[in-house]
Amino acid sequence: MRKAGRGAPIDGVAEPSFGDSVDRSGATGFSRRDSEGDNRMIGRAFAAATLAVALSLSACGPMTSTASAQREDVVTRTGVVRLIDKESRRVLIEGPDRTVLYRIGPQVRNFDQVEVGDTVTLTATETVAVAMADAADTGEPLVDVYGARAPKGERPGAVAGQVQTLVVTFLGYNEKTKQAQIRLPDGEVRVVNVAPELQSFARSRVIGDRILVLIEQAVAISVTPAA
Repeated sequence: MRKAGRGAPIDGVAEPSFGDSVDRSGATGFSRRDSEGDNRMIGRAFAAATLAVALSLSACGPMTSTASAQREDVVTRTGVVRLIDKESRRVLIEGPDRTVLYRIGPQVRNFDQVEVGDTVTLTATETVAVAMADAADTGEPLVDVYGARAPKGERPGAVAGQVQTLVVTFLGYNEKTKQAQIRLPDGEVRVVNVAPELQSFARSRVIGDRILVLIEQAVAISVTPAA
């Protein structure tokens, strides 16, 4: 790779992209939903809200500890901007273990404010929550995609994520292996590993229980100016 200064092209490095395909409307936020599932999404959103309330109650005492459960994994990575190509919106970021060339998508607003020496923080979060499903929920998977950008004039940044909800049928739990057998809405049967935070919930289920599963994955990016 030839040397590049501020604003010069950067060549010869493979590059992952951050959000090239979302939010080209110019709005500060974006959302995409199943075009045929608005009513189902509203109903599922209400169920997800009920799940959130149940999770908050479960922290208040042992009586509700097996009615719902949640686990959350958060990974944060930081790096320093070493090179910038303003025209192609590519930045070379040096992390603690490797250097990567990223292509920054248009939803990361105020890219022109990024300077060599700035610190970039990328935070990835995955949340899995489970609770008993509403009897009226048909159970098919639904996906909602969301995101937002920093206001014009502020430091560059963006958040993007998706929430998937579906209803699975409980077929059994193996205490020794910490695995559960479930049937998906399309009839496929799977054996899944059960995280420690969800094991009390799994032990309390009986064959045939319908379980609402909510999976949220989100990525946030922020830039801190060099000292």
